[in-house]
Amino acid sequence: MHRVEIGVWGREAGAGTIRIGRGVLMSPGSRISASDEITIGDGVMMANGTYITDSDWHTVYDRTQRSATPTPVHIGDNVWLGDHATILKV
Repeated sequence: MHRVEIGVWGREAGAGTIRIGRGVLMSPGSRISASDEITIGDGVMMANGTYITDSDWHTVYDRTQRSATPTPVHIGDNVWLGDHATILKV
């Protein structure tokens, strides 16, 4: 069985948010990992293995540093995210 995983690893203690709307379906293996802000609208459906993140988690040359610019991810209402969809920052 693949668990649904939701996690926030903010830039500092207490930072970072995930907002999930009403009637959201998260299938097994779905993961949401936020550094700054992820918002999921009402009625969103996530198929098996969907992954959503708003961060690269480290820069190319220094694996201890994150990008200085926050890049929120917002998913609108009634969106269908298909099998193993990966939603990344812009």
